[in-house]
Amino acid sequence: GSENGYALAGGFRMQASDTIELGLGVELLEVDGADDTLVTAGGIYSLTDRVGLGLSYESGDDFDSIMIGLRVYL
Repeated sequence: GSENGYALAGGFRMQASDTIELGLGVELLEVDGADDTLVTAGGIYSLTDRVGLGLSYESGDDFDSIMIGLRVYL
């Protein structure tokens, strides 16, 4: 069957230096009566003006994760 729910998220980002961007966020999830609160912290290091390498950590009631990403400005 199908599941119904919602997600509400918010956060902020700040430019800590010319090459480093930091962020912090919170997300509230509710799907079919089960809810979870996720907290995310991360950063992006600009390798060039068009490419950045990102690392973030997300923690919820049931799991934790570490994510590595690549941001490309087209």
